[in-house]
Amino acid sequence: MHLSRTHLRWILRVVAISVVAAGVVWMVRGIDLDAFGRVLSSARWWPIAVAAVINFGLIACKAVAWRLLLGPAYPVPLRRLFDYTVTSCAASVILPLRAGELVRLWLLRDRDGVPIAHAAAVAMIEKLLDIVSMVILVVPLPWLVEDLPSSLGRWITVLATGVLCVLVVLGLVATRLARASFAARFADAINVVRRPRVFAATLAVLLASWLIDLVMISLVAWAVGIELSIGAGILVLFSVNLAIAVPSTPGQLGTLEVGAVIGLHVLGVSGEKSLAFALAYHVLQVVPVVLVGLALNARVLVSGGRERS
Repeated sequence: MHLSRTHLRWILRVVAISVVAAGVVWMVRGIDLDAFGRVLSSARWWPIAVAAVINFGLIACKAVAWRLLLGPAYPVPLRRLFDYTVTSCAASVILPLRAGELVRLWLLRDRDGVPIAHAAAVAMIEKLLDIVSMVILVVPLPWLVEDLPSSLGRWITVLATGVLCVLVVLGLVATRLARASFAARFADAINVVRRPRVFAATLAVLLASWLIDLVMISLVAWAVGIELSIGAGILVLFSVNLAIAVPSTPGQLGTLEVGAVIGLHVLGVSGEKSLAFALAYHVLQVVPVVLVGLALNARVLVSGGRERS
């Protein structure tokens, strides 16, 4: 029986959501609701509010990375790129399968004349460099946190090796694609891997975004009574982002929580505190961003990206 692409996408989505549902059942199993309520009632809310504010600093770093990668060929103002990035994040919460990425491409094309092929290549490079910067951050984990599962070291090694291979391939492909007129715009965008200054500057900005995220994690953890070392915070950051790497539920609902709880479980944190952390960390990333995104581009978000001017 031949499956169409639409059917295959639906099957994959159902499988992904089923896995998330199983993870949520595991996460809440054995949770003492009274103890969970006490954790929430005794939480310090001002560190969570501070984390919600500095989350926009993380988004600003992403906008700066896009400004660097778009280069002089498409000098989109940084303020506008910040607006697009907030709108993209908000759309990924509202729409399925992280459709916010497509919304940003449409906004860049319709409002700034950036070709879809060029913007798509920039999006791909930005994601790749985001992974590179995370690898830089997590490589020291085995030396920062004792008694880590050996599988975690293998995950880090595989991730670092895979990213290095992709970078090498892109460097070679960029040269070949540049000879074909139909792919010239795409090749021009991915050619950033052959420009050391832009590559290093973008990598530094994205690493700064991860460090901001690490501060957010530390603030929320402290707010719910969890003491995290720098290494432990990096472990939670890695666990969360590993869990949400594959699009599944809208806004990564449940997926992020499972990733956070797994990371904290490895560190020996109670399920009640882990769940309180996960929920607070997720809410501070979703609610303020959606509200600001609606304020900036309500028609775009409500129409699912179809209203693009």
